[in-house]
Amino acid sequence: MSKANFYIIILIGMFISACDSKEDIPTYITIEPFEYTPGEDGIYSTKITDGWIYVGNEFLGAFDLPKTIPVLHSGEQTIIIDAGIKENGISATPDLYTFYKRYSEIRTLVPGETITVTPSTTYDVEKTNLVFVDSFEGITHLFSFNLQGNPMEIDKTVSKEGEGSGRIYLDTDNPFFAVGSIDIPDPPSGGLTAYIEMDYKNDVPFVVGLAGYGISNELLFTEVNLGVNPKSEWNKIYFNVTEKLRQMTVLGSVNYRIIIQAQIPRENGEFTMENAEIYLDNIKLVSL
Repeated sequence: MSKANFYIIILIGMFISACDSKEDIPTYITIEPFEYTPGEDGIYSTKITDGWIYVGNEFLGAFDLPKTIPVLHSGEQTIIIDAGIKENGISATPDLYTFYKRYSEIRTLVPGETITVTPSTTYDVEKTNLVFVDSFEGITHLFSFNLQGNPMEIDKTVSKEGEGSGRIYLDTDNPFFAVGSIDIPDPPSGGLTAYIEMDYKNDVPFVVGLAGYGISNELLFTEVNLGVNPKSEWNKIYFNVTEKLRQMTVLGSVNYRIIIQAQIPRENGEFTMENAEIYLDNIKLVSL
C-alpha cells in the first residue's frame, strides 16, 4: 500500500469518527418542578417530587425534579411527563400518581442546545373519584367519631392553606388519641387504586389506616399502620390504601372510616414530653 492510499484511509476513518461524534451530541432538557392547578376541591396543596419522562415514545426514566437530562433525539419531538410522588412518604418508593393529568408538549430538539420544560397538571377528572375531603374550613369537621383521648378540634390560627386545620392535643392525662371519620359508604371494588392525601405537622408520630364495617355496623376489618414521623413544618403525604380497600370488600364491608391514632412516646416507662400537638389539613381519599 502506498503512503498516499494509507493517508486517505486514515482521513476517511477520521471523517467517519467525526460524523459519529456529531451524531452522539445530545440535546439537554431541563425539567422544572410541576405547576399545579387545583381541582374541584379548590385545594392547592400538592407534593409532586418526580417526573416520569418520555421523549419520542421512549421512556427515559423517573427523576427527582428539577432535573437536566441528555437525550439523543433531535428534531421535532413529543415530550411527555407524568407526575410522580413518594408513596407513603418513602423516598425509596416513587410512584406515578395516576390521578394527575399527563403533561405533553412538542419541542424541537437541537444537538448541543438546552431547552427548558415546565410541566403543569391537575386532577384528571375523567377518571378520578374524589371520595372524601375535609379541609377544616368550617366550624365542624368530618372526624366526628372520637375513639380515645381528647377530641379533634378545628384551629383557626394554624393551617396549611385556607382558614383552619384539625388539631389533636395530647398530654400526660390523655396520652393516647384515636379518631374515625364519618362513615364512607360503598367501598369501591374491582381494579381500584386509592390513596389518602393529607397535610400535617406534628410533635409526635401518628398512624393512619381504615376500618370496615358490615351491614349491622359490626367491625369486619381494621388496619392502621401507615406511619408519619414528626415534622416541625407543614408536609404532605400520599398513602396507598388500595390493598386495604380490597380486603374490606372481600370481607363484605358496606361502609368504612379513615382512622388516625397517636400517642406520646415513652422511654424507660416515662413519657418523653408533657404534651404534644398534631395539625392536619386537606385530608382526601381519591380513587379510580
